[in-house]
Amino acid sequence: MPETIKIDIWGQIEGESDNYRIKPPERVDIDAPALGDGRTFERFYAECPCAIQCTTTITEGGRLVVRKEVAYNDWEIRSSLADSDFYPINSSPISVYRQEIFYSGGTQTFTAVKGSSYEFVLSGGSMRYGSAAPDFFSSSYHSSQAQITSGGTMTVAFASAGTYNITAFLVAPLAKPVPVPIVITVTNS
Repeated sequence: MPETIKIDIWGQIEGESDNYRIKPPERVDIDAPALGDGRTFERFYAECPCAIQCTTTITEGGRLVVRKEVAYNDWEIRSSLADSDFYPINSSPISVYRQEIFYSGGTQTFTAVKGSSYEFVLSGGSMRYGSAAPDFFSSSYHSSQAQITSGGTMTVAFASAGTYNITAFLVAPLAKPVPVPIVITVTNS
């Protein structure tokens, strides 16, 4: 079962592995589409998906009505979200499922020869819950012996023989990173 996380109206997350942020949020984007429907969208963190505040101003029965709601989704599709995707601000925080990555590959093993450069393609995973691309490895992993791109290509060059243990991570928006153990055995020839 995926982890349920709570998102408040500012986009702050509370869940099994997160706590609400301490710093006060600052608005990073505001969008009032030229659709003439009286909707204005705001977000307070540049992350994506994010909490999207929607303020709708309409006239009903000769009276001005302002409705504030919040959704949690991709900022790029804000104006195409359905009314059912938004919740009244006073119902905050809203609960959404954290996406979950499924990885069954176990330890990935490779062999190399000392002093040579190699390029290995790592096997990725799939999404158990959610729809974001699951096969992206953390591009932030670097060491003196190996570099891993966000697409899962590992480039290695070892100066000495031995066994090297590396951990890469499968990542996706709103998913807990999944560690991928890698063992490279480097021989003299």
